[in-house]
Amino acid sequence: MELRHDDTVDAASVLARATPDACAAHFKERLHQDRFVRYRDSDDAVLEYAFLNVGCHGVRLDDLEHQDELRALFRAAGFKERGWGAPLSALKVVKRRRALG
Repeated sequence: MELRHDDTVDAASVLARATPDACAAHFKERLHQDRFVRYRDSDDAVLEYAFLNVGCHGVRLDDLEHQDELRALFRAAGFKERGWGAPLSALKVVKRRRALG
């Protein structure tokens, strides 16, 4: 597994397995407003995880197939793990209120 982070858009992707054919059929599933998984059509194998707002809000991993490996990668890169306690929309409201308040 390999973690890639783009500071300019605060997004990270983790390539879960190399696919022998870059043009192989795949589909992308949106798990939540800040998480996506790309699967290979032929066997539903996870190819890639994509995370948005990783530096700002952390990452949610507890329901993912490779959560232990992902946790180790994100910890090593210095990103925090976020639980299911507050959705991003609630976090944005709290920050907005603090800024106004």
